[in-house]
Amino acid sequence: MGKPPGYDGHCLNLAEGEIVALEGRGVPFVVRMKVPREGSVTIDDLLRGPIVFEWRTVDMQVLVKSDGWPTYHLANVVDDHLMQITHVMRGEEWISSAPKHALLYEYFGWKMPQLAHLPLLRNADKSKLSKRKNPTGILFYQRMGYLPEALVNFLGLLAVPPLDGDEIMDLAALVERFRLEGISVGGPVFDVAKLDWLNGRYLREKLDLRGFQERARAWAFNEEYLSRIAPLAQSRIERLSDLGPLTAFFFSGRLEISAEQLRDGKLDEPALRQAFVLAAALLETLETWDVPQIEGVFRTLAELLGNKLREVVRPFYVAITGRAQSVPLFDSMVVLGRDLVRERLRVALERLGGATAAEQTAWKKLLV
Repeated sequence: MGKPPGYDGHCLNLAEGEIVALEGRGVPFVVRMKVPREGSVTIDDLLRGPIVFEWRTVDMQVLVKSDGWPTYHLANVVDDHLMQITHVMRGEEWISSAPKHALLYEYFGWKMPQLAHLPLLRNADKSKLSKRKNPTGILFYQRMGYLPEALVNFLGLLAVPPLDGDEIMDLAALVERFRLEGISVGGPVFDVAKLDWLNGRYLREKLDLRGFQERARAWAFNEEYLSRIAPLAQSRIERLSDLGPLTAFFFSGRLEISAEQLRDGKLDEPALRQAFVLAAALLETLETWDVPQIEGVFRTLAELLGNKLREVVRPFYVAITGRAQSVPLFDSMVVLGRDLVRERLRVALERLGGATAAEQTAWKKLLV
């Protein structure tokens, strides 16, 4: 099929009569932004200084879709203008959108806000921080037992240098010392080992014994949390001392499990890894985190794998509770919460050697 008449490689230039004719026939269309094909534009970034873009490298962005709804770029510019936004700080992955937004502001005759593109947080291997490699949900860190002030301190140090060499700083000190131009664009690392060290200092140095007891009680030994665990454990113990080993996983972060424990069942190695990949994907789709929804995920998983439900859930008992048998699995997952469950499944898959990108793509096609 040849190129339409008037197509210059960037846009389709139609005469007004052709446009009217196409509209009369009900041909779907989108509205694109007209972008110069020559020259350049300079974006003054508050962190990075002048950034020059050649217009020939900027695509003609769709502004209004065929259904009449605006795309992010148009809606964002209009929204920021109407709210009188003066400064926009966003991730560095949006740098390539800056010339498009600058052109829109010019077309509308509006003053463009000042831009600052912040560096992305990185894993220790310098890869982009994502929930596939490390937990990114704030509730995970709450369930792991990190103090809020320690986490704020840790995140603040990514943008603010230590005060007189001491890395312990409260929020007021971080705010007072913060300077936008002082942020390094080198890509700060989310160093979990440093977070652990910093949180440990807060637990030991910033809390007296009474304060420590109060934090521990509020974290896990509160009435609401224990009331959710008690019904699961009461019918499964003979002595109160059985509570410790039976329910320890409710008060733990990452569990010490081995690949051998996970393999101790009827699923072979490929099916085992496939089960964890598919379970994680299915659980991500749940709108409500409750027993019926979670049970439905595992029944679907059993059908996909062609195995009995009890055979499929056995390795998940190990991954979630640390034992092949424990209190009801689905109820336990509800109590633990989505973030901690996600992390335990990720760790279990790592113990099994992980899954390649090709394997994940192929297995997830079963869900379509």
